[in-house]
Amino acid sequence: MMIAACAISFISGCKSYDSIVFSDDPWETVRVLDASSGRPIANLDIRIHPANTVACERTPCSPDSTNWRARSDTSGRTAIPRRAIAVSVIAETDAYAPDLLDNATKREGGGWDLELTAKEPSGNDPHPLKLFDGESKKPFVSTPVTLEFTDPHGVSHTVALVTNALGYVFVSNQIAAIGKHSRIRVPYYHLQFVDFADTHHNLYFPRSKYY
Repeated sequence: MMIAACAISFISGCKSYDSIVFSDDPWETVRVLDASSGRPIANLDIRIHPANTVACERTPCSPDSTNWRARSDTSGRTAIPRRAIAVSVIAETDAYAPDLLDNATKREGGGWDLELTAKEPSGNDPHPLKLFDGESKKPFVSTPVTLEFTDPHGVSHTVALVTNALGYVFVSNQIAAIGKHSRIRVPYYHLQFVDFADTHHNLYFPRSKYY
């Protein structure tokens, strides 16, 4: 399981954490949360489908299909069949930006949390990055971090950011579009390189041995 996962994501390196893609359960319970507030997103229509296919438009979709359409309950939870879960599958809604189902994180007590980023009225949706301690697998909460990137003219830039209560920073669409050789620095941890073209947005930071 872990060896197979290592080949999936360049942005987060080898996956030493649980992935919904490799779970054995025939159905997975996923709680959908707002990535900014952490609040459950209740009564939300969710379309689950591979990134290169059209979403299922009927409810319910066949459990033998790679497409699935469901609705979250009052606590933000929904059930997804195993056959609809794969590496490239995305969760799509009308009000929130599409997100890779593999970005869901294991919840203590069972089930998974998938945090979605609300769409901007302008269409310039920010690029979410969720930052974790590589050893404890806990998110960095309210932590100052630094984004470093090089623009198309070869000029280096540094942007100071602070993670929110869920461990997220939100990088502007403009920076994500032009930022080359981007990396994130967290104090006392090794830096991590960022590929904004990668749909995996969870970053796991190993602690530096010099601290």
